[in-house]
Amino acid sequence: GGQGSVHKAEFGGETVCLKKFLLVGVGAQSARDKIVSNFKKEVGIMDKLRKHPRTVDFVGICTTDASFLGIVTQYLPNGSLRGVLDDARGDAITPKTQIIWAKDIAIGMAYLHKEGVLHRDLKSQNVLLTHEWRCKITDFGISKSEALKTIATTSTMHGGAGISGTFPFTAPEAFSSRTRFTAKCDVYSYAIVLWEIWDRGKPWDGLDPMQIMHAVGMDQARPKVPDLMPVEVRALMCRAWSHDTAARPDFEDIVTQL
Repeated sequence: GGQGSVHKAEFGGETVCLKKFLLVGVGAQSARDKIVSNFKKEVGIMDKLRKHPRTVDFVGICTTDASFLGIVTQYLPNGSLRGVLDDARGDAITPKTQIIWAKDIAIGMAYLHKEGVLHRDLKSQNVLLTHEWRCKITDFGISKSEALKTIATTSTMHGGAGISGTFPFTAPEAFSSRTRFTAKCDVYSYAIVLWEIWDRGKPWDGLDPMQIMHAVGMDQARPKVPDLMPVEVRALMCRAWSHDTAARPDFEDIVTQL
């Protein structure tokens, strides 16, 4: 993960997922203590959102090792949507499955927004697949946290993927440090995930972050619409990635349309 390393672990006799946020290099003990305190507070968000069929189940936190903070969630053996899109045979993903995935993600995001939580890092790597190949959103609440942003920066310096993996999913207005992140930024990210589901490729593959910022922000460019995408999904996607934030639908609307 861009904000930390992800590990398979055991808890209470069950396999779980452990995401570690490094505490090395964050300064004095008082600074660490503040981060741990904020971390616990922010994880309260995830605890509140503990059970929903379209979000990954939150199990708890791990603070026993002084070198890292850990978030423990359910383990989903089928991995991420991105991994499935990369690995599946051409005909293995049916049109019906594509619509189910699109709706699953929209339902999960509608729930988060209804609860007042912005995801801030919605992308195919942060959508996991259940045994029944249904989508669950993960890493919600984490990017919202100022405490975790501090740790994310540290983790990135120690070899994490950093923000570059997120750039292709970032709304044009979110590239500006003067602009507040809004629910409509998540909607833009969702549009790019829709594009992935039907195109199977990686958005803006081959471009570096600065080139993506210029293409999306200045030129108002968008990825080429996939040929096999249904007309109604195409229209929805194009509204969702509109440069005009007011033109983007909210997730309740998206669920209704799908």
